Parts: sequence; C-alpha cells; structure tokens
Amino acid sequence: MLQGGTLDPSAITASGMACDTVSTLTSLSIDGQAVALTGTPPCFDFSTQLDSRWGLNIITGTARNQTGGKTDFVQSYLRSPEYFGVPARERSRAIILDTVVPDGVYTRVNQDLADDGSRYDIDDIATVAQLELSTLNLNAALPNPLVVTPDGNGDGQVDSHTCNCSLGIPDIVAYSTGYRVGRGTLSMGNPVVDYVGLGSDGLHVSISVSNVSMPVSVSGYLDEGCFTMCTVRIQPHATVTGTVHANYLNIEATVGASVGPNGTPVVDICGTCLDIVASGLTLDIDWGGLEFLDPVFGLSNLTTQIILAFRDDLEAAAKASIRPALV
Repeated sequence: MLQGGTLDPSAITASGMACDTVSTLTSLSIDGQAVALTGTPPCFDFSTQLDSRWGLNIITGTARNQTGGKTDFVQSYLRSPEYFGVPARERSRAIILDTVVPDGVYTRVNQDLADDGSRYDIDDIATVAQLELSTLNLNAALPNPLVVTPDGNGDGQVDSHTCNCSLGIPDIVAYSTGYRVGRGTLSMGNPVVDYVGLGSDGLHVSISVSNVSMPVSVSGYLDEGCFTMCTVRIQPHATVTGTVHANYLNIEATVGASVGPNGTPVVDICGTCLDIVASGLTLDIDWGGLEFLDPVFGLSNLTTQIILAFRDDLEAAAKASIRPALV
C-alpha cells in the first residue's frame, strides 16, 4: 500500500534493485519504458517515475541479460492519498485490531457496468433502472380535472351563479358558459431504458414510454341569461367522452453522483437535468353533444387546449415520479 498523491492520476517513484547472478543484466523496462541501470553486476540499482491512479495499480516489466535471456515480472499495489487508521489495543498478550470504517468508498465504473446493451441479465445500471421503473404509475401525480374554465374560486368546477327569478318563480342556479375536462386512469407501456451512458457530469439516461392513453370526459354549459333560465328552467349542457393519446414519452436525464462532506453518497438530478417530451399527441372525441360551445370557444381550439393540458400535466407528472425512481 502506498500513501500519497491525490484521487487523480499522480506520479510516483518506483525504485529498487535488479540482479542476475548468472549473466550480466543489459536492460530493464517497466510499463513499456526503458529504465536506466546503475552500479556494478550482479545487482544494479534503478529508479523511475510512473503514472499511478487511485486504487489498484499493476506494474509490468522485463529484464534482459547478455545471453538474451529475459525475465518478466508483475507487481500490484494500492495507492490512495490517505487511508483509515487502524487502532490497536493489547488484551491478554494478544493484539486485537479494531477497525471501523465510517464512510463509503469511491467507485469507478466502465460503460458495460452502466449499460451493456442487454436487458436480459440484471448486471448493469440500465437493467436495474428499467426494473425500478416497471412499477412507475403516473396517475397519482396527474391532476383531475385537467382543465376547468371559468373556475374563479378554484374548486375544480365550472363557476355558477344564482338567478333571482320574480313573480313567485323559484330561484335557480345556472352555470357560466364554460367546460370541465375530467380524466380517467392513464395507461401506458412499460418504460424502456434505451441507454445509460457515462459522462463527465454523471450518468446520461434515456428512457422511452410508448402507447400512452387516457380517457377524458368533457362537460360543457351555455349560459343564456337569467331571464331564459327562469322561464325555461333548463340550461343547455352536455357531456361527451373521448381518449387522449401520446405515441411516445421521451425522457432524458443526467444523474450526478458525488460524495458528501460526511462521506455519504449523494445522488441527484439537477433541476435542469431532466427533460421530458410527449410526442404524437391526439384527441379522439365526438363533439356532437357540445356543438353549442363551438361559437364561443371553437371546438378545434378546445381540442388543442385539451391536448396541450394533457401534454403539460403528463410531462410534469413524469418529472415528479421519475426523479425519485432514478435516484
């Protein structure tokens, strides 16, 4: 074990003695570099600078003598800028070593550990992440209703008012001209981790979800005024149903990992390191019963508003649910 340097690659000095009692040594190479020999046979001194990484290092070398014979050697060692202390105490003539490691360790991973391209064996981060995401349920994070207008008091219902009728006619409650979009249960395919890549700023994760759909119901009202309400006692209203679809939900995230000041691991996704985009959005609905809203809102515009609301809420729900699943 060697103590010195930093967590980054550091230069160390490797020195020693090379001996051959049969034939005089003529050359020595370590890690592919020629190393000068000094002194007189049969033993020569040597000293050279080597690049050393944090953790396990392996040195290889070759020594040759005058007859052409060669000897290959391999030596491993550990290097770290510091190690935990090992306190010792004496008990009944025996030395008992008590070692407590309060912190974790730094771990270096290669691309195969991050993602080997296969989801059949649970031997990489990507497969573990896909298994974790298999139970993803966005329903709890989706609002219901999706859209309400007007909703001045924020109760999730179209605003209403009371018509004070005269001539002994009972008062009646009327809804303002508007609509409410409720939702059913969201369904989707299992999330697929397309890849996990190693980057200087963390793990780059790409996830896709296909066949996203959700039933919706749209209730609409037309306010024709209190005179009509008091006279007719019926307000134009209707409810139609349909389904909103998204072909794909594409998720890109950068997961950072670091070591906190107390040695505990810190895994997080920064606020701008998670990007979710829903694509191929459509609304399949028959507006027949709500045609009376077309002059007011325009049914094509209403379709667009529902699709945009679904997109925004879906992306927000995915962010809220996927962030804790990945970290």
